[in-house]
Amino acid sequence: MVNFTKTVYVNFTSLPFSQAVKLPILIYGKCAIHSLAGTITIASKDIHHGMIKIGYKEWDLFPQSFLPCQLFITGNLTFEGSAIISGGVGLFVQRKDATMVIGNSCHIGGGTLLKSMDNLSIGAHTSITGNCVVMNSNMHYVKNIETGMVQKPWGKIVIG
Repeated sequence: MVNFTKTVYVNFTSLPFSQAVKLPILIYGKCAIHSLAGTITIASKDIHHGMIKIGYKEWDLFPQSFLPCQLFITGNLTFEGSAIISGGVGLFVQRKDATMVIGNSCHIGGGTLLKSMDNLSIGAHTSITGNCVVMNSNMHYVKNIETGMVQKPWGKIVIG
């Protein structure tokens, strides 16, 4: 069932008014919104009502699909078209200069964690099954003990 309050909140907080009034992003069920400080962009010529479904439990019916979705967007999340994101999915774009691109006609299964600290790109017509973790960071810095050089703990991921 569509969570009308969070649907309106996400659309009007994140999108330009001309797009938001079409309610292209539908939020289903419970959804924990930790941050919308970043940007959500829909890079499609055909923006229409319900083209992006977040928390849509009926797509895969995994047990994890009945858990709340999690949104933590401090960077840039771009949808290149329609997408179905099942329940229990975590979308985390955790740095201001981080990006996550979800291609047209993507399906993300229940309980999946997508976490971007740099650049995470999922190509068009890609399906990711439930309970996957796609994360481009090991969440801590690594020091080369021979050179003393400390490297960033993240990199780019391109799928599809």
